[in-house]
Amino acid sequence: MKVNGLELPDALVETLQDGSWTWEGAKAYRHWKVPAHIALFGSVFPRVPNPDPELYSFESMVRESRFWQDPEDHKYYLGCPSDAYPPGDVDPKKAVIIGDTAPDGPIVLDYRVDPPRVIYLCDVGHVLFWVTAAQDVEALIEALELRR
Repeated sequence: MKVNGLELPDALVETLQDGSWTWEGAKAYRHWKVPAHIALFGSVFPRVPNPDPELYSFESMVRESRFWQDPEDHKYYLGCPSDAYPPGDVDPKKAVIIGDTAPDGPIVLDYRVDPPRVIYLCDVGHVLFWVTAAQDVEALIEALELRR
């Protein structure tokens, strides 16, 4: 499965296909509402003050990742390189949006490294940075207890 020409990692494809990435299967999305799940999500994405998480179906990943194709649309979401908040920025041509931590809080696979790491957008003192949530999607799946 590819999004914007980027091959999704096998572990993500498997969880999309078996429905563990989403509660209702591959055509739906997983939107966490249970307090225990939100707390778990917050432990993986600690810089999100009020998590309202959503993990996208494949179709939603394709739709949302089209957003990256227009520089006018994504210019406010690029972040800036940072040693304090690595990686700090994102390259839209090497990223796939896989969910949101909250409204306007994208979670992406960052293909600048192999395997792609999981990063998310956060506000640090009114400056936007992309920070690492997991070394790869497999680590994210394990941390969020998504395996069936």
